[in-house]
Amino acid sequence: MSRFDWSSRLKNAAWSYALRSRPIIKLGERFPGVTVLTRRDDVADVFARHEEFSVATYGVRLKACIGPSVLGMADGPVYRRELNLMRSVVRREDAALIRGLVAGFAGELIDQSTRYKARIDLVSELCDPIALRFIESYYGLPDPGQGQLLRWLRMLSYYVFNLYFLTGPKVEIPTIRGCESLLAHAQQVARSREGQSDERDILGRLLGRVRDPALGFDVNDVARILLSFISGGTPRSSRVGRPAHERLLFGDSLHRCFGEHIGMELVTQVVKSVLALPQLTRAPGAEGRVQTGDKDRYPDFFYPARMMADVNREESSDASDAHRHGFQAAAAAE
Repeated sequence: MSRFDWSSRLKNAAWSYALRSRPIIKLGERFPGVTVLTRRDDVADVFARHEEFSVATYGVRLKACIGPSVLGMADGPVYRRELNLMRSVVRREDAALIRGLVAGFAGELIDQSTRYKARIDLVSELCDPIALRFIESYYGLPDPGQGQLLRWLRMLSYYVFNLYFLTGPKVEIPTIRGCESLLAHAQQVARSREGQSDERDILGRLLGRVRDPALGFDVNDVARILLSFISGGTPRSSRVGRPAHERLLFGDSLHRCFGEHIGMELVTQVVKSVLALPQLTRAPGAEGRVQTGDKDRYPDFFYPARMMADVNREESSDASDAHRHGFQAAAAAE
């Protein structure tokens, strides 16, 4: 076993012991008001007491970035009105559509990346392009080019959902500027489809609902609500093997994500497509581990940028194609 592995195990053991002996951690004078909860029941209790533990901090930051959002609203008439609108355009039967979309994207991208080489970057060649294609196909918001949409959304997510001491002026200023461009892009796309009868995606469904003047929404409201969907709709991390009833990945109580099935279908199909690759292994050394982006560039330093995997170099192209396409058909038919 390598020195790195021993070091990691020792750190994990020390951290586990610390959490058992001190499951609620106050960070002290250096970070006033910050308390870390490590037990599932304590976290669920906080979610249940939404009047005492509000999302006001999210609300202030979201308003500065994209305008008022249900992700940062307390319970009340405005929250309920917008939440009901969002729920009306998310359909349970979309699960099959999502499976088919993601399986198709994954299959095409894997074919492109492994047809003439036996190594694939699971981040830049698979996960990031799938995210952009999915946001365009399911939500209705295309990338303006060069992956800029993903960069704007990462800025928004990092700034809104991180602790205050990690989001000073060096983060806040570029985020506000980036979100001005993001919101303008979403508004332009929404205006370009205003008046169309097209419910193939979330944007089209929202535009169809707000034609009713009694609802009091306009096309700019549609743009900001669409961004609330996208910025709050992707799961971040979860421990493999944790029982489903113990997971709080999608929140709980008032602010439980009602679109959690979208995130679960998206992540599940990506993982299944990767695991279907012939003789899949991580690339040796550091290349086979998740690496973040440029440490001096915001927001790249916080997000995965690279993880290399190897596939069977000897399997023929035809056999590889049949393997992948057969899996895609099975996944889409589930």
